[in-house]
Amino acid sequence: MRVWTPLAPGKRSGPSAGTTPRSGRSSPAAAAGAGIGACLSVPLVVDSTVPGELVGSFNVYSDRGEAFDPFDEKLMRLPTTAAAAAISNARRWQAAGETIAQLEVVLGSRAEIDQAKVC
Repeated sequence: MRVWTPLAPGKRSGPSAGTTPRSGRSSPAAAAGAGIGACLSVPLVVDSTVPGELVGSFNVYSDRGEAFDPFDEKLMRLPTTAAAAAISNARRWQAAGETIAQLEVVLGSRAEIDQAKVC
């Protein structure tokens, strides 16, 4: 998790300091210009075929510099955990559907093979 609060222009508080959403600009001045005073980013990690796969993040922005505290960081784990479970379940459901479709094809061709043996 990363919490960012603005610093004086030209200074950074961490790897994601001052990055404004979708702008590509990375500076406290750019964030302040966009009205962002603080940002809380929580990684969205899913355990599927790749353990610990990072699939995104939840980002919460505030216009107040002191908007987030350690409790907020812990609180953000709740929706992140639920979203990760939903993504993992959706992937499993899709994989099961693909397996079923493959088995139906194999069983269909098996009947044709059996008929060919009788002739």
